[in-house]
Amino acid sequence: MLKRLLPLALATFAVGTDGYVIAGLLPSIATDLGVSTPAAGQLVTVFALTLALSAPVMGALTSSLDRWSALLIALAVFVIGNAVTAWGTSYGVVMAARIVTAVGAGIITAAASSTAAAIAPPERRGRALAFVLGGLTLATALGLPLGTLIGRADWHITLWAVAGIGLLAAIGIVVGLPRVTLPAASLPDRMRPLKQGRVLALLTVTSLAFLGTYTLYTYIGPTLRDATGGNESLLTLTLLAWGVGTLVGNITAGRLVDRHDSARILTGTLAFATLALALTPLATRALASTLVWAVV
Repeated sequence: MLKRLLPLALATFAVGTDGYVIAGLLPSIATDLGVSTPAAGQLVTVFALTLALSAPVMGALTSSLDRWSALLIALAVFVIGNAVTAWGTSYGVVMAARIVTAVGAGIITAAASSTAAAIAPPERRGRALAFVLGGLTLATALGLPLGTLIGRADWHITLWAVAGIGLLAAIGIVVGLPRVTLPAASLPDRMRPLKQGRVLALLTVTSLAFLGTYTLYTYIGPTLRDATGGNESLLTLTLLAWGVGTLVGNITAGRLVDRHDSARILTGTLAFATLALALTPLATRALASTLVWAVV
């Protein structure tokens, strides 16, 4: 099963790196495109918002396709979007390219998750989903720090690298993934679960948790300037520490959810995360405490 799941994890790794790496490159992008750092940060906002809004729509439009075909189409859009971003020399072109890329990314994440759930036996479904979505987590652990290091010379190179990862994922899917067909679902069918209180509550919790974390993450460079002294190598080290903590949490969560009540696990980790965020002003005054805080 690992052979089948690996290209799916690589695809989500590409999506995660693409979504997060801009955060580490904001100063360079802002300077190159002649805009302010907050304006460059809107590239992250537009990408995330487009992904969130387009995913259910594009999921419905591609639901009649087998997951193999849907993933390859989405990866093609994703690779092209990143190539245009890498070519971009103006804020408008880069912004438009981020929108196109996000549309492909939304299909990739949804299709990879549903495919993983379909090919895994019920007793291993939690671990299979954790492994595939772990690509997003690994992006914070390795993709973003490496992308930031590469981008120190030229941020365009990082986007070319992301496009290359997407291409490798597509090759892996062609070679190793069977044609998985799932029941087609229209957009109203996909939106119907929102009428259920539990689903809406979980969606709200998820959205708020990510909002709290990634608003800070997007502007992590300026936020940690006191701890890193503006040194990009120290910022990369901090991003690596954050990613390692996220990766460990993801692996642990997959195993715990297969064995214990997920609501208790979620409540505990949210409380832990809230405490860590609340301590941010105190914990990020020095590099050593910042690294510990990033892992937590």
